[in-house]
Amino acid sequence: MRKTLLRKKRPYKHKTLLEKLHSRLWPLFSEYVRRKAKGVCFVCGVQKSWREMDAGHYIHGRLDYSEVNIQSSCTKCNRYLHGNLGRYAECLIAVFGEQRIIELRRETNQIKKWTPRELQEKINYYQKEIKKL
Repeated sequence: MRKTLLRKKRPYKHKTLLEKLHSRLWPLFSEYVRRKAKGVCFVCGVQKSWREMDAGHYIHGRLDYSEVNIQSSCTKCNRYLHGNLGRYAECLIAVFGEQRIIELRRETNQIKKWTPRELQEKINYYQKEIKKL
């Protein structure tokens, strides 16, 4: 006879306040970045509707809401070319300057712990900015 293994049910994980705020902020921030660029890919310059664009990261990870690190990017550059990072870096340097990109790289080594208040302020800020666009 075969013994069947019973799987324990995983308890439902409730989202923390920080997780809820992050999940509200990211769509707003992403929309703001894409609308601000008017649907133009930062990397290759192709123009589409802002809804068809992605919010592409130059450096992935801790810089969740950096307007320098995250730019409007077409699906081809962001997904199929994995960010097209060589060209992305060239464009960042051309727009923001080499010194700002060096600072951006330094910032990746620092872990940013967001407070609920900071996240709520960002949510309010990007809601207002989207209305202006």
